[in-house]
Amino acid sequence: MFKRILNYFPAFLKFIFKTYVLTFGLFQAHRLLFFWFNKPEIILSNETSLVIDAFCISVLFDNTMYCYITFLPLLFLIINYLFKNALPFLNKVVYVLYALFISLYLFICAADIPYFQQFGNHLSKAALIWSESPAFMAEMVFGNFSLKNKVTQLRL
Repeated sequence: MFKRILNYFPAFLKFIFKTYVLTFGLFQAHRLLFFWFNKPEIILSNETSLVIDAFCISVLFDNTMYCYITFLPLLFLIINYLFKNALPFLNKVVYVLYALFISLYLFICAADIPYFQQFGNHLSKAALIWSESPAFMAEMVFGNFSLKNKVTQLRL
């Protein structure tokens, strides 16, 4: 019955739904990894209700970000569908751009984990202030900033 209902939907809507399920799973995996790597700071507060609230807010945030990412590609796909695929290459271009947008967001999520460990707040425009020096920015996000390693380097 469900498959028969799905046959009435265009292929691009099925694609959008499948990517939503996949990216939502990836977003939640990021949240779990973020919690795992930063749990000492969070657990010290002994507030499990705060952790649950944070995960609920992250679900809302990730859905909102997915909607922002999906809006323009979905609009272009709907317009192309309504005009009977007048521009057949447009679907492929939109799919590639859509994948790039999602990949960029996942990259930012991945970079947020070490940034938070170092600076104690989430990745924001403060990290982009150093955009004139991309090498420094990459080292700031992905480099090893532990104080113990800095001290041992100074002793050598």
